[in-house]
Amino acid sequence: MMKILLQLVLFLSVSCSDADPSWMAFKSRFVTQDGRVLDTGNGNISHSEGQGYGMILSVHFDDPLTFNRLWKWTRKNLQTRPDALLSWKFDKKVTDPNNATDGDILVAWALILASKQWDNPSHKKRALKILGDIKKKLVISQNNHFILLPAEVGFQKENEIILNLSYYVFPALQTFAQVDPNGPWQDLIDSGMEQIKKARFGQWQLPSDWVTFNQEETMSSAQNENFGFDAIRIPLYLAWGGLLDTPLKEPFTAYWSQNPDFPATINVNTNTISDYRAPTGFECIATLIQADPDEKINWPKLDKNDDYYSSALCLLSRMAYQGAAS
Repeated sequence: MMKILLQLVLFLSVSCSDADPSWMAFKSRFVTQDGRVLDTGNGNISHSEGQGYGMILSVHFDDPLTFNRLWKWTRKNLQTRPDALLSWKFDKKVTDPNNATDGDILVAWALILASKQWDNPSHKKRALKILGDIKKKLVISQNNHFILLPAEVGFQKENEIILNLSYYVFPALQTFAQVDPNGPWQDLIDSGMEQIKKARFGQWQLPSDWVTFNQEETMSSAQNENFGFDAIRIPLYLAWGGLLDTPLKEPFTAYWSQNPDFPATINVNTNTISDYRAPTGFECIATLIQADPDEKINWPKLDKNDDYYSSALCLLSRMAYQGAAS
């Protein structure tokens, strides 16, 4: 009898999670049997970001079996540092033990959501350990502002800090503020929004993928100077957190309305637009941002040419639109 009941539980779990064809396709293309998310656009490496996205989507699609596989692999292969943070990059083995702060945030958020969804207190306990080390090692104060470092090592220079504003996963920070009300999370939300308001460059007043922030609180674009594959997530996370007011929204909508072919990148200093089209995931974010709340959304269609990142952005945009996470 117990064997029959177990089989029934497994059947119902798989049936529920497999009801969405886009999630089924994502799992079949990018999630291995042992729970590793493959970044197919980056040589099939794996990283903490991908594991975090996969775990969040598993909760959204009520798929505890896949969640457990992803978390088990993550714990075994990435959570190998002396602290609770994750080594960010895996290519047959950990090839960079430095963390990536967005990956740590995403995994901790997924664990909190899973704890609530499936009434598993141990997930929340593990998430709080990650939050403890984020607070200890990745949150710094400058001129009474809290700043989120992109990683523990490599981004604090003598006179400036290099930031990635897409690492401010606002809906996750809102959740952290609920479960850890004495933490710096609301301050990070406030300072992150202020930094995004300052990071407006070029003709379209868009943020770049990476920025520098100096002691005088002056901000400038850094590294490749593009609004591209990182910064595209800034409007996604703002919208997901209910923080995308009209002044924050206008630069993105103006840029997309004037560039309907969706160029993949634009150099925010020279205003040079790439000659190749953005992946479908970018279009999904633009669709979310420009959606009329009174009309049904027609989401762009994914196909076999869309890699892990593009596919994840589309599923996350849909999740943000539905307001499924809190």
